[in-house]
Amino acid sequence: MKVTVGSKVTVEYSIYLQGSTGSLRDMKSFKASFEVGKGEAVPVIEDAVLGRTPGESVVMEIKGSDIFGPYDEKKIIPIPIDKLDIESSLSPGDFFHYRDDENRIHPFRVKKVENDLIWADFNHPLGDETFILHLIIEKVD
Repeated sequence: MKVTVGSKVTVEYSIYLQGSTGSLRDMKSFKASFEVGKGEAVPVIEDAVLGRTPGESVVMEIKGSDIFGPYDEKKIIPIPIDKLDIESSLSPGDFFHYRDDENRIHPFRVKKVENDLIWADFNHPLGDETFILHLIIEKVD
């Protein structure tokens, strides 16, 4: 049975950062089930399984933005240093967090430090990376 929109699909997959030293055999695999076309999986995964049959394998590159969403310059905002609980200085590339007025924690990457401001990048830190996906279609209903 081929995967079509509306099919319930069970897959086993591994995903790792391109350029990492691990091989597909060394990666931990995960299982997932989803209905194609319902938005239960990221679109690039749904596209990868369409038209395939149980037992088929797919190996492909995936951009981080396809998983975590596109990079958004509006998610880089200045935060006064005195609003952060910093015990030492921060440098570009460091990860830190911002605690809002409702005590929620928002992680960010330091984009730049300028005078008394930290330019905080709230985009997903892996959004600009490339990944290798190895996916095996186990079951199609």
